[in-house]
Amino acid sequence: MHPGPDGDTRSGEGRPRILILDTDPRIAEALALALRGRAQVEWATSGMAGLLLAAEREVDLVIAHAHLPDMCPGDFLRLFHLLRPGVSIGLLGTDQPPEGSLGPKVDIYFPEPIQLKRLLRWIADCLDQPASSSPGVASPPVRYEIPVQHLEIVRWVLEFIDRSYQDGTPLSRIAQAAGVSRSHLCRIFKRITGLSLKRFLTRRRLQAAKELLLEPGAAIDQVARRVGYRDASHFDRVFRHWEGLSPSGYRRQAILRAFRNGVPPARNSHLASGSPPPA
Repeated sequence: MHPGPDGDTRSGEGRPRILILDTDPRIAEALALALRGRAQVEWATSGMAGLLLAAEREVDLVIAHAHLPDMCPGDFLRLFHLLRPGVSIGLLGTDQPPEGSLGPKVDIYFPEPIQLKRLLRWIADCLDQPASSSPGVASPPVRYEIPVQHLEIVRWVLEFIDRSYQDGTPLSRIAQAAGVSRSHLCRIFKRITGLSLKRFLTRRRLQAAKELLLEPGAAIDQVARRVGYRDASHFDRVFRHWEGLSPSGYRRQAILRAFRNGVPPARNSHLASGSPPPA
């Protein structure tokens, strides 16, 4: 059983729904296989795709990677708890941070390499507990206040940004392509997601930039152009503002951390299940 990205698995009526947010499908595939017959497993590759799924359907449990491509864990947790308060959340790929540093609470943390048996035990414990009845803003009385066409516009914009963030497309062009005015697009995007469109686009570009900065020989100005910034100095200012250090400083920090841990600086999130990760 293979969950499709950002879509439904083949599922039976009445089974609890577990939402996995991770760019790597292997955890979702392993859980779908292990929980076959007991739970539905859905996989989304970004925080915003997961939030849209949670806004449209009931979700009983969420397992999210700490490094999503479009938003930081604190933003995702805040928005998800507005949509579905009382739903348990497990965060993958990180140790427990200082209390309160992520805002809304996380129920459990799974540092890498992920231990599948421990993850399955936690899921079983959560599914055995009675479901929370907290209403949340995505419960039926409120959900339908958001017009369906607005949800479709936001969904289209998210896909458009994911395809073309590196082109440096201005917000006015994105709105034009969506068939609405810039002000209207920004208003409905903020209402549905809780994030400004400009902030979302910036975070998406910077997440891609952080991955490119770890490529051997990648020059800073090349990275800037590849994520949509024609001016390297502007890219440097934006990066410093959001990340708290320069692009070159981020690269040095990542390489030093990898050297200390004895692993490559690129992310490695395969399951620690006693067997090699799938090819």
